[in-house]
Amino acid sequence: MAEDFWAPVFARLVEDYEFLDMVANDTAENDLVSWVKPNRALFARCARFIKKNRVLDKPALAREMLAYARNDAALRKIILFTWVEKNAVTMEFPTLAVTEEIESQLQSGRFGSPAKVRILAKLDPRDGARPLYERVLATFSGAPALADRGAQYFVDTLAGNSAADRDEASTKLAQRVVELEKLLEEFKTDSRQLKKQLEARQEEIKAQNRRIEDYSRQLKDADAAVQTLKNESAGLLSRLKFLEQQSVQAQSPSEKAPRVDVSEQLAAMSEEIAALRRAVDNRETTIRRLEGEKSALIGQQNADSEKDRQVAALRQRLAELESSATAATSRLAGHLLSSRREPDGRRNWLFLSISGRVVFVDGSLVNRTTLVSDEFCLLYFDSAGRPLALESLESDARREICGCVEASGDELFLLADSQSFRVQVEIAASLVETPVRGIWLPEFAERPAGIYRVEALAPHSLSANVQKSADSKQIKTLFRVSHLNFDRFLELLEQQAIGHSVRADGSLAFSADYREVLEPLRMHVRIPRFCDNPECQTRAMAEAMARPSIQGQRCDFCGSNSTVTVTEKKQFAGQRVLIFGGDYVGSEYERVLSGYNLNVEWHSGFKTLAALKSGSGRPDLVMVIVRQISHTLLRELVTMVARDSLPVLYSSRRGISGVLADLGEYFG
Repeated sequence: MAEDFWAPVFARLVEDYEFLDMVANDTAENDLVSWVKPNRALFARCARFIKKNRVLDKPALAREMLAYARNDAALRKIILFTWVEKNAVTMEFPTLAVTEEIESQLQSGRFGSPAKVRILAKLDPRDGARPLYERVLATFSGAPALADRGAQYFVDTLAGNSAADRDEASTKLAQRVVELEKLLEEFKTDSRQLKKQLEARQEEIKAQNRRIEDYSRQLKDADAAVQTLKNESAGLLSRLKFLEQQSVQAQSPSEKAPRVDVSEQLAAMSEEIAALRRAVDNRETTIRRLEGEKSALIGQQNADSEKDRQVAALRQRLAELESSATAATSRLAGHLLSSRREPDGRRNWLFLSISGRVVFVDGSLVNRTTLVSDEFCLLYFDSAGRPLALESLESDARREICGCVEASGDELFLLADSQSFRVQVEIAASLVETPVRGIWLPEFAERPAGIYRVEALAPHSLSANVQKSADSKQIKTLFRVSHLNFDRFLELLEQQAIGHSVRADGSLAFSADYREVLEPLRMHVRIPRFCDNPECQTRAMAEAMARPSIQGQRCDFCGSNSTVTVTEKKQFAGQRVLIFGGDYVGSEYERVLSGYNLNVEWHSGFKTLAALKSGSGRPDLVMVIVRQISHTLLRELVTMVARDSLPVLYSSRRGISGVLADLGEYFG
């Protein structure tokens, strides 16, 4: 019976666009966004009003949705029935009898805000309730009699302004067309210049080809001459050996020949040998000269080949320019707004041009570039109007910065080279206090300067053994504390909405590995340090977690510097460790850590790897202090450890105690 009663009412209201506008403006923003995003056509129309799941202009978004809903009855029903379902208290009023008590409750707000009462006045089909609504709405508005005249005046004013807006829009459009025509003429001029340059290059290629032919012919002649000279030299050497043998034989006394004849023969042979030696030297000099000329000709030929490759690249670039010049709208300037995953698993990006045009770009085009979100770029189209390529407009302004992410309140900053850069995008909690590589973009238009992409510098190594439970000792080890107030720690877990359960043995059980679940607590919990003062120790016992201060550290309760020294001294197995960065401590790493049976070699974080003239060798560990190192050296170290397959440890702490703790964890 209730469905029969409301069916004609809902059928009438689903066609009342003024009523639907009131309902849409009274609907939660999350519901509006959830209706827009799955609808590809509606999302293209409403994307300019939504940024990162936030509605920038709710009335404008509602108007755009209703304009689209005029041709979509299903969307109109969704808008109406969602409001009816989510306002059950308001919908109780039409089922109640009209009394003074009910009227006072309606006026007091028991059934909803004034906006909901106005919607209810149009939705309630009871004629007897009209006077009640008029009296209640009169108390809300203060001037109900002027409502109709004010609405009519607004419609007339809007109609008058729309004509002026259309004229202004036409003027701007004409100016834009003139600008595009100028750009097209400039583009054509550039194309003609490129054609002239290409023709000149082609002439140079022909001349180079002729020179190459001449060089090749000269090379062949030189090779033939060298071969001839080598043959002559070999013949002369063989003859020289023969004459030397004859000379040796002639030096032995001969009874048959007179001594005078032998001396003359030896003198003649000596002269001939000297002449042959000079001829051989001349031949070798000629061979070296010809080989040098041959090397020069080969180098010239290689240079000509490089020019040929450059000309081929120019030809390809000209072909791309000619293909992209077929239409005036071959490219758009704008930025990548957001991405969405399609049902088939592909990820598409939403490109918003400067003029407000929305284009869906396939994720494969974005993956070919290094573009990040909110980076301004050029989107090229083919002759059919399909997205073809993306080109960054900020390639000269963007910077790649390596450093460590730290949390400061509700904001995140990337620390590098004693500078901090604000992180403008959401990142995973696992990237905090770990070495990362960030992409920095400068301030432009409404976009603030900051980091717009954060990537892990090296994969974060976790234990392969997943352990979902932890006792007090394991929790102390994880947070490096000496005191743990179990009850306060449970309250802390409830405040941070971390799911857990207490087992019979007193340990805590989690839904995943306890290290992964508890790691985000480092961002939200401050662990105080206490000194050996009994009062400070008593106050520390009341905290969820606390750790003792060591020499040089300040007590968080009384503010005094601690004089307690570390008595426990762990001994290592003589491992060789290279430490880069941490110039604040510097060579003290070598002096102090050598007492722990470590062979430490420290290098400044603000020099290059040129200091390692003999190479790094094969150290047991390369340790990088990321809080005090230049990102230039950091990039060199990343390349070196990847090339040589060296073990590396990135530490966000620079103090000797912190570095010693990291080394103890690494070497077990």
